[in-house]
Amino acid sequence: MFFRNPESSHEHSLETLNWLYEHDDFMSSIDTLIDLGCGQGLDLEWWATRTTRDDNPEPLNIKCTGVDLFENLPVAHEHQNITYQRNNFEGQIHSPKEGFDVLWCHDAFQYALNPIDTLSRWREISVDGAMLVLIVPETQRIHHKKLFYYQPNGCFYHYSVVNLIHMLAVTGWDCRAGFFKKDP
Repeated sequence: MFFRNPESSHEHSLETLNWLYEHDDFMSSIDTLIDLGCGQGLDLEWWATRTTRDDNPEPLNIKCTGVDLFENLPVAHEHQNITYQRNNFEGQIHSPKEGFDVLWCHDAFQYALNPIDTLSRWREISVDGAMLVLIVPETQRIHHKKLFYYQPNGCFYHYSVVNLIHMLAVTGWDCRAGFFKKDP
């Protein structure tokens, strides 16, 4: 599925975000997160405003970084724990000394000109055991025994689960404990 506006893209990512939020130990283990291709920052704001799910919720205070090409990211001015880097997510990204715990890329990776180099660079800015979340549009499907392709404007590659796993493995990501979801 390809999303044309930020709100529908964010609604789609909320399915994954809300599922992750149910895992208290995971959420409390996150110190740093980067949203690669953050757009208007709706997903970034979701991460920045998370609290514990206790009776008396406490802010998780995840240090969040957004990367995109917009001149300005207003959500970065609204939350102290959000920083913004105006940059192409394929380029050099400033990271904390120890790296990022979570690398989030929703509906943006399909625009990478060189996906192998991009995944390699992302691996360099991640901590050991970091979680990479890649959500890419479905660009091919079978309908009534016929194969159909959809090529979004500016999208250079069609990804399948198999070629994503291959690219992740050759760029140093450990896929043994990976979770891969494909909607029916």
